[in-house]
Amino acid sequence: MISLFGLVLTVATIELQVRAVEEPYLRRLHARDYDRYAAEVGRFLPALGRHHPISGN
Repeated sequence: MISLFGLVLTVATIELQVRAVEEPYLRRLHARDYDRYAAEVGRFLPALGRHHPISGN
């Protein structure tokens, strides 16, 4: 049970790091190129968790 809790906590922490820190940084650095890339690939696995760019950018 403790190891399951540890796994869930680790996955949640990685997800938070990617969404709150890494993706905004890449978006600022690469702008539309990153948005196009993120719309084509998955966040962690191919085609799973694709980013959908916000309209008007």
